[in-house]
Amino acid sequence: MTEQTSIPATFSTEQVINITRAIAGRVGYQAVIDAMSEEIQEILPHNHFDVVILDEAKENLVAYETGIQTEWGGVNRKNVSTSPIRDILLGKVDYLITPNAMEDTRFNNAAMFNQPIFEHTLRSRLHVQVRVAGELIGALSISSTRPGLYSLQHIENAKLLSDLIGPYFFALWQSELVRAAEIERVKEAARLEGLRTGARYVTDELERARAQIGMDLHDQTLADLSRTLRWLGSVDELDRDELDELKEELGSCLLGLRQIVDDAKPTVLEMFGLMEAVEAQLDRQIKTARQEIDVELVDQSDGRIDELPLSLRIVFYRILQEAGNNAIRHSGCDRLLVTFRSDDDRLIISFRDNGCGYRQENYASRGGMLNMQIRASLVGAKVRFSCPGEPAELTISYSRDQDAGEPIAL
Repeated sequence: MTEQTSIPATFSTEQVINITRAIAGRVGYQAVIDAMSEEIQEILPHNHFDVVILDEAKENLVAYETGIQTEWGGVNRKNVSTSPIRDILLGKVDYLITPNAMEDTRFNNAAMFNQPIFEHTLRSRLHVQVRVAGELIGALSISSTRPGLYSLQHIENAKLLSDLIGPYFFALWQSELVRAAEIERVKEAARLEGLRTGARYVTDELERARAQIGMDLHDQTLADLSRTLRWLGSVDELDRDELDELKEELGSCLLGLRQIVDDAKPTVLEMFGLMEAVEAQLDRQIKTARQEIDVELVDQSDGRIDELPLSLRIVFYRILQEAGNNAIRHSGCDRLLVTFRSDDDRLIISFRDNGCGYRQENYASRGGMLNMQIRASLVGAKVRFSCPGEPAELTISYSRDQDAGEPIAL
């Protein structure tokens, strides 16, 4: 049986002053409604009290609650279309009131986010708009587990409360928008600075690559060809053994030139895929270092790593090339394990060695680690290094669904 609604009192001047004092200096929505709840209990009795604030587009909302804690509360935004009080938030009605929301068809719609009404038996409910200078910024809601508690006088009291706190909430609303705009400005500035840093890195890296190619051609191929040419100039005719020696010298020059070309543009990667290219590169690095290191490569991605664009695979190849160089030269390892795998929407590459780990004093890889991080960031990938004291592991992760633009291959 529905209880009879009593005639409520209106706010006294003292109560209005007490509410104003209670919220003065509060800097957040939650702090304001927590302070108000006790002050309004006599005039607007409730078990649950919340204020809903709309976003700038008036499409989503955030609810701040006190009293009974429900799924309505929290910082996660919810769409206005799913709210049980969407008619208020859309400006269609000035207020809503019901003696028992659990039986009221306006609050019993499968498309609404109305579970808290039934979960917490919020029977009596009243809702009014929160407006400032005519602009709708949200709604004020008061609920009780008792049925038939509220009357039209309670609505008038709620409207008075809404008019009283509206300017305060509007100021908080504007400060949130300014704060959000400032955060976006800082993010954009950081993004632009990252692009500038990346551009400088690209320029420096290309210059270093050109210089390295020039040095390799000068110190190896050009020197070999010059030596061969001088030798040819010192003889009148070649016998069979000398001809074989000449062929061997020219073959060595071609091999050195091919290695330089492969370093500049890895043909193995284009022809056979990333795993084979990494394996060939590690084999060359180990032979150059004249070390005994076991290498194992495992593809657990079902070949998906080679479904990526070539420019992206070249970036990952360069990162692994740097990782191999650091591990072979500085870690003291005798085993390398490279794993390619697919995890949900991500591709993950793991590079492990059994050396000294990522300790700056032993690994001498700070510059190399920075190079790997910058290369990854330029294509939207992430690089993580194991902590000091742990086995050395480099992890590269890349989301296949992201839009990072055209990758810059270095």
